[in-house]
Amino acid sequence: MKTTLLAILFFVTLFSLQTTTVSAQEKGGNGQIILEVINPDSAFQYRLKRLGEKFRTITTNIFNKSKTGELMLELTQKRAKELLYIVDKQKTEHLEITTSRFITYTGLLTNELKEGVNKEEVANKMKVYIAPLTKLRDNFPAQTAQWLFLQQAIDSTNVLLSQSS
Repeated sequence: MKTTLLAILFFVTLFSLQTTTVSAQEKGGNGQIILEVINPDSAFQYRLKRLGEKFRTITTNIFNKSKTGELMLELTQKRAKELLYIVDKQKTEHLEITTSRFITYTGLLTNELKEGVNKEEVANKMKVYIAPLTKLRDNFPAQTAQWLFLQQAIDSTNVLLSQSS
């Protein structure tokens, strides 16, 4: 039983570390944003991915607290890429929860700025999401639910950026 549990945890962790292969050219910037392979629209795989991330978060908090900020930055970037994927692929049934997750992680990362996370690195890695989020937001009529969700994501990113400068 113990071996089975360890094997499951290994595969869940491996799933959460899977590299990305889908790319989208960033609009309004000079780089590329590589989107996540496993996104909220793949229910089972996404649950495994999130379980692996939660396991990593718990183990990082227990065994390597100094790396929590770096992990939060990585997970915040994943949530941003998932949000870009959901909007780009017009999977609007997942937009509210995906936006909520992204905003939660930007808040967690903002809290980690007080713990000594490299603010310049956070600013450089997160500012690239403003232009694509704004462009995707503008595809929806102003003041609709989708537009407001994306505006909240932009606002939370701007708060993070203001705290990191």
